[in-house]
Amino acid sequence: MKLHKNLLVLFLLFSVHLFSQENKSKGDFEVLFSYGSAKVEIGDLESIGYFTGSKFKKEFLLHKNYGVVTGVELNDFYLNASDFSIETKNIVLPVSFRYKTIYENSTLYAEFGANLNYQYKFEFKDNQNSLASFKEKNLGHSFGLFYKIGYKYNFNKNFKFNLAFVNSQDILANFKSDVPESKIKNQVGLEIGLAFNL
Repeated sequence: MKLHKNLLVLFLLFSVHLFSQENKSKGDFEVLFSYGSAKVEIGDLESIGYFTGSKFKKEFLLHKNYGVVTGVELNDFYLNASDFSIETKNIVLPVSFRYKTIYENSTLYAEFGANLNYQYKFEFKDNQNSLASFKEKNLGHSFGLFYKIGYKYNFNKNFKFNLAFVNSQDILANFKSDVPESKIKNQVGLEIGLAFNL
């Protein structure tokens, strides 16, 4: 628990430092949406569901070919089985290092980073017995790693289309003791959106 709190404090301090930094080369603001499949471990159960996400990110250039990206994401996970369904809602704080190769009208990039995931809602519905269904709020948090391979098409220098393949996995998790701990074992999806250089 203490390790998680220390990681959260370091992550927040690092993010504040980045946002307060002034850089002559501006990075992009990104508005992204993601969709994909996720293999999740919930207590003793391991199953595959799907996720959706919306993301707002800011790129801070350290050089024209690389920089740091951070922001906030809202992710939902859904699992529908014949006997039950599970829905979780999460706030995710990512920080990543991005390397990119710039062409005349496009950019290819690779990104590797870490994220802090706060699960603020967990809902379990039992299709056989409604009395076994329950909802929980403010369950806890997890820490994970992710990588991304992406492509940006430049309509002009200030407006770009973004498409990326994303893969992530939780490493550590800390949840309330009275609810099943949920951990992403493998999340794979596509990310699509727009980037603006303001």
